[in-house]
Amino acid sequence: MNSGDYYCHCNMDDCFYCGKQCSEKCNDCHTVTFCCQEHLAFHRTKDNQSCLPFQVKKNEEFGRYMVATRSLKPFDLVMEDDYLSCGPSEFNPSSCVICLKRVKDASSVCPQCNVPVCQLEECQAGLATIHEPECLVFRQHQPEKLKVELDSKMPSPVYSLVVPLRLLSLREKDPTRWKLTLTLTSHLEESPNPNDKCQYIWSTGMPILERCGMDQADRVLMAHLMGILWTNAVTMPRLRENLGDPLGHTLFPNFSIFAHDCMANCRYTVSKDGRSVTVRALRHIKEGENLNITYTNPLLGNQTRRKAFFSHWQFNCGCQRCSSATEMDTYLSAVRCPDKDGYLLPTEPLERGSAWKCDRCGKLEASEGVEKTMKEIKELGENINILAPLDTWEGYLNGKLAEELHPNHWVAMNVKLVVIQLLSTRDLLDTVDKINRALELCDNYLEVYGKVCPGYAKWRGHIVELKSKATLKLAEHNAKEEGQQMDSGLIIKSLLMMKEATKCRQYEPEEDMAMLGFLLRDHNEALDTL
Repeated sequence: MNSGDYYCHCNMDDCFYCGKQCSEKCNDCHTVTFCCQEHLAFHRTKDNQSCLPFQVKKNEEFGRYMVATRSLKPFDLVMEDDYLSCGPSEFNPSSCVICLKRVKDASSVCPQCNVPVCQLEECQAGLATIHEPECLVFRQHQPEKLKVELDSKMPSPVYSLVVPLRLLSLREKDPTRWKLTLTLTSHLEESPNPNDKCQYIWSTGMPILERCGMDQADRVLMAHLMGILWTNAVTMPRLRENLGDPLGHTLFPNFSIFAHDCMANCRYTVSKDGRSVTVRALRHIKEGENLNITYTNPLLGNQTRRKAFFSHWQFNCGCQRCSSATEMDTYLSAVRCPDKDGYLLPTEPLERGSAWKCDRCGKLEASEGVEKTMKEIKELGENINILAPLDTWEGYLNGKLAEELHPNHWVAMNVKLVVIQLLSTRDLLDTVDKINRALELCDNYLEVYGKVCPGYAKWRGHIVELKSKATLKLAEHNAKEEGQQMDSGLIIKSLLMMKEATKCRQYEPEEDMAMLGFLLRDHNEALDTL
């Protein structure tokens, strides 16, 4: 994965995917040229009914990136991609290596290699297929069989090897997919100062492979594959049916080419099984515009989010949001000045360790002071149970957070989201004050994050759902108080919000649409009263 913020127009003399000189054009769109049928397949949708609107470009500074070959509207399909491999991450030591569901019985293991596999029929059948690549290696472990600690709080070196071993098996089983794997970037070799993750590879994973009889050349290749995985892998979706189960990760060859931007113009959805990903336009995109996604959670503040750019992907994002000390006038990272007369903002937003300066009195504060304040706030928040009553969260928001942070600081916004969700449960939206509080917080959330995350994003759909529910409750409350029918204007307003929420979340997994179903039922009941 890479970062870039620039525009270009397609050179029709180059293959749209690899840049090789060629002259054969797509017969359907007449927009791109291609050098082989394999690359033409990347240009077509899975059903082969239409063309995908992207072209791969490359330069020395950013590596490979993508541009739009035509103007796009929100929700237009940009890419479909199939996985190279998927499975558990190093943080999944208590899960089945096939289905990723939690394994509580220590005896539920593969009889050949001793790695956890649950007793589901499909997983037992997968022992000879899905699990085979790592099993063939792990079963050779000497002098004793491998052992995985199910309750370990530490990353598992055994699990960190599973997906890379599955990738390595493509070398013999599927040369085409193996070739695609090797085109992906590994920042492991690019880091001038190996980080903890690099040291972790050599100190824990490599000795296991050595004890399994793997030669030096393949161990070096495995380290490279682990770097590719850590640089490009996508987290598999955690659905409502298994919220308590561990997460795995999955790797896609073409999806990995997408550049990063903190104000991305595309969004993606990974299938439930992690074997496919779909990318769609998040907002209007011009022809020739760089296509991008966000690599990190856009709801976090710059100072928190940007740390991963340096440590994980080895780049310094210079996008419009990162370059703004106020984060597009949202103050998502602003901390109150010690003199309490203004808010501290970074003087050099793109520099690590930048000093902070009060926007009112001009007082300077070292970055260490700001980090100390945030650490104290984090520790206080971690002591609050997510199931704590509403008053506890409101007290935290209006107490410590109001004293130390800007009202729009991302930590405060996160607590506001908790309050909104608590208020939106049916038994808490029971007074007009609570209903208005929910509406107030929803409006604030939409206004703030709408500046840095424009478009039909999933988070927007969720907040609009909650606002729709609060609006409907307001109509119910007013009707009850006045002894009249529900206000049709409020019902219609709520229905329009639900329509917007549906648009934002229409391509998400079915489980994520559950709340909309309950909301639609409530609207139907309300309409029946008119």
